[in-house]
Amino acid sequence: MIILIAAAWSGMDFSPGFSEMFVFAFVILTAAATVLRSVVNTQRNKSLKTAAEMIAAVLMCIGCMAVIASGYIYAVGDDLLNLTVRRTLILTGFTVALLLALLLVRSKSQSAATAECIFSLPDVLCILLIVILSSAAGWFLLLCGITSTALIPCGVSMFSLTVSELLRLYGKRLASVCLFIISIFMADVFLLSPMLFHGH
Repeated sequence: MIILIAAAWSGMDFSPGFSEMFVFAFVILTAAATVLRSVVNTQRNKSLKTAAEMIAAVLMCIGCMAVIASGYIYAVGDDLLNLTVRRTLILTGFTVALLLALLLVRSKSQSAATAECIFSLPDVLCILLIVILSSAAGWFLLLCGITSTALIPCGVSMFSLTVSELLRLYGKRLASVCLFIISIFMADVFLLSPMLFHGH
């Protein structure tokens, strides 16, 4: 985590624009939320775990909104920006409907009992909120990436976070951690690109 944050800082420090600052805020907030979850998961107090999950969700959601702001700042002036916003809303709505359908099917299967043992209802709602906001950010950044290709790594980062949270919900912790690392790494790619390819 320290390596990923240090890389993000190096990129942001080299090119301290508003877009970079907002993405760096996402990296810091998401890292803080993950550390909080990891520390509290060692405790047996269920109320403490739920409180930590709620705080982590707030931090991650603020981070996701920061990335959306970053993409908007970067793509401002693009003739397709208004159309991109409308498409983002439609695709996010579709994603939420698909997610709810998958959860409904999952709740009717026997394996759903496992997920219910791992997380309480407030925990599940917190994770779903992160999934919705991160997928919205992912759609927005990928669509902006059609004309502003530098934003594509950020879009991939947000979708990696989306899948990471879903895997975490289903108890796939190792896969969730791997995708979380990919999410932060892709955010770092956006931040480091101006430094690595300066003048090209």
